Amino acid sequence: MRKCVKACKSVFILLSVVLPVFAGSSTEKSKEVADAAEAKVVFSGNNDPVLRRAAFRRLIDDPENARQTILSGLRDGDRVIRKRSLFEFYIRNGIPALPELLKLVRDPDPQVMDMLLSCSKDLKEKHHSTLLLSAIAKESVLDSVRHQAGKMVNFTFHRDNKRLKDNPAFDHDLISTCLFQLPMEGWRFSADAAADGHTRGYFKKEFDDSKWKMLKIGTWEDQGFDSYDGIGWYRINFDMPDAKACEAVELAFEAVDESAWVWLNGIYIGQHDIGTSGWDKPFWLDVTREIEWGKQNVLVVRVEDTAHAGGIWRPVSVELLK
Repeated sequence: MRKCVKACKSVFILLSVVLPVFAGSSTEKSKEVADAAEAKVVFSGNNDPVLRRAAFRRLIDDPENARQTILSGLRDGDRVIRKRSLFEFYIRNGIPALPELLKLVRDPDPQVMDMLLSCSKDLKEKHHSTLLLSAIAKESVLDSVRHQAGKMVNFTFHRDNKRLKDNPAFDHDLISTCLFQLPMEGWRFSADAAADGHTRGYFKKEFDDSKWKMLKIGTWEDQGFDSYDGIGWYRINFDMPDAKACEAVELAFEAVDESAWVWLNGIYIGQHDIGTSGWDKPFWLDVTREIEWGKQNVLVVRVEDTAHAGGIWRPVSVELLK
């Protein structure tokens, strides 16, 4: 069940990947250039890729040369320089970088395109993200990238779920006062090979899931969906007692293999989307405002699995904190 770890998807997480890789070996580090003037000569007229990368590093750290060097680097023949240039241009410019990002959608290098997908996902305005993803899905020369962008452009749910314990204004210790474990059995499930369940309203509270298959907590491969990789949807109804005194209410997932997007009572709550490495990681989502005390609640979880076993395979609970 153990999986290989994919490259991180968020452009900010990629910072820890891009910079060390670009820094290169000890041989590369030994080929540093003395100053910006020398770096400009080397970068524009030297065929040694190691020396050119050293010159590039020197120039992007120089305020007078950084912007022009990065713009030039976006069209450089060295894929390592193109990837770093893309990262630097986006981080330094944000949304205004979009016109230049759109010019890169046909780049032939998978790593450059992976970075471009990360930038598109990080764009804060939905219409900007959709514009870039649509262009990638239509024009990329890489089949796998077109497929991935197509899925991303059609599913844009995202929410930064803030837990009370992470609120700097709340300076008290929190303890768990009550834990309601949701049933291990009785989860409605539907595979979604077309990845369009959200357009069919699978997440809505009133959706009729009576024809879906019944599953229990555990991998879907062990319950009739052998060798299925892709999107699967879970729905379950559960009753909450009358309101109890607490500071916060959280949904606690012990593990979902491998990514999850969560709705409660038709309201999008948040996601656990860190790639394949998330398959065995617990996560928590605050539902203090969305939980309905003394009523039946509807929990919906969209799961994506890209390899090996998949599904909600560890218990899910409602936790009260005080």
